[in-house]
Amino acid sequence: MSDTNTDHEFIALYDRLSPKVYRIAFLYTQDEELAKDVLQDVFMMLWKNQHPLQGTVASIESYLFQSARNKSIDILRKSKIQLSYAESVKPFLELGSEDTERVTSFRFLQQEINEIINGLPEKCREVYQLSRRENLDNKTIAYRLNISEKTVKNHLTRALNTLRDKLRS
Repeated sequence: MSDTNTDHEFIALYDRLSPKVYRIAFLYTQDEELAKDVLQDVFMMLWKNQHPLQGTVASIESYLFQSARNKSIDILRKSKIQLSYAESVKPFLELGSEDTERVTSFRFLQQEINEIINGLPEKCREVYQLSRRENLDNKTIAYRLNISEKTVKNHLTRALNTLRDKLRS
């Protein structure tokens, strides 16, 4: 199969199935922007892993619909984690004046952590931020940055060791 045929097949598949994939994503996320993100991610995964294009139409549809469902659930799970984090930090932000010292210490520590992270090598910093701030798993980070999962793990280990060492000193 030539690249041109694959391109045309992919475009035809996108035109035919993207509304259904979008509806599945929207059904789970209940958010237009998130559903559009899911749609884009699912078709990008299909494009990068073109082996499903060689299957039957029914198997490709199943692959896309299941991918949309799984991606939507992942997004909801990550949103729940972020909401949980926001709720856990909220008490620090609502403390009275008697706890000013604790809030100041917390902010100082947060600033120190940010400075350490900003001092990391670019890829290492990017992996750390995707892992800790966007709550992405190693496989997703590896896919997004086009690096191996082992490299992601190495960058995270390096970032965490650097944080630990510099915070101890």
